[in-house]
Parts: sequence; C-alpha cells; structure tokens
Amino acid sequence: MNHTMTLHQTILIATAILLSACTTANWYEGFRQSAVDNCNRMESSDRERCLSRVSSQKYEEYKKERAGDLK
Repeated sequence: MNHTMTLHQTILIATAILLSACTTANWYEGFRQSAVDNCNRMESSDRERCLSRVSSQKYEEYKKERAGDLK
C-alpha cells in the first residue's frame, strides 16, 4: 500500500512539473489578451495608445529576452 501511494505521488508531481511550462505560457497569453481586451473597450484615441503599450511578444520570445536580462 505504501509503495502504491508513493508511485501515485510521484506520477502527480511529475505531471505537475511537465504541465507547469505550458501553464506559464497560458498565463502570459491570457494576461496579454486581457490587456488587449481592456484597450479595445476604450475610446479610439486612448485605445491606440493603450494597444501600443501592450506587448506583442509571444511567450517564447518574452522568455528568451527575460533569460538574457537575468544573465
């Protein structure tokens, strides 16, 4: 019983680790899209300014740039 419990815990931990990168990318894209949606609710003059501040970078580009800044 104890061995089975450990196996299940190991599988759950491994799955969580594997999904964490995907989850981080999804969070990034979700926040970015939310910012775009908020900009699109504004009047046209403010909308363009707002959209220019929202990053158009995809997550992988953001991740590479951030890794370079941390070195």
